[in-house]
Amino acid sequence: MRPHRFQQLLLDAAATIPGLKAAALAATGYTRHPYGIAVEAAGKTTRWQAVSVAPGDDYKQPERDPILGEKIPEREVPAVTSDPATVEQALVAALIKVDRGEFSAVDVYSARSVSPAVGFGAAFDLHSSAKAYLQMIR
Repeated sequence: MRPHRFQQLLLDAAATIPGLKAAALAATGYTRHPYGIAVEAAGKTTRWQAVSVAPGDDYKQPERDPILGEKIPEREVPAVTSDPATVEQALVAALIKVDRGEFSAVDVYSARSVSPAVGFGAAFDLHSSAKAYLQMIR
């Protein structure tokens, strides 16, 4: 899954979350990170970078067909507030719902006992051995 496709999946997922509005970062004038979304929830805007890496992927070639497998169990989409943790959890739950079976596992940062430097986000393993990362931009 290349970054532009992960960004589109994020936008599709975000569109299903009540009380949340999302747009591509570039559409909001934010160009520091090429892929990601800006999310407005409960009067607060947060930015989320979309990153993906795939071993051996040659960007000079068209993207390969997705490798599908067993879907991750769906989670309930929580109500979003101005707290970035609720936005993170809602985005992850919505991504899992719209996924066709490319994701094989997810690591939600706010669920860790020690949060990473980015604070909020998630790492997705894909059945293709690729990884996709969603991380809040501070």
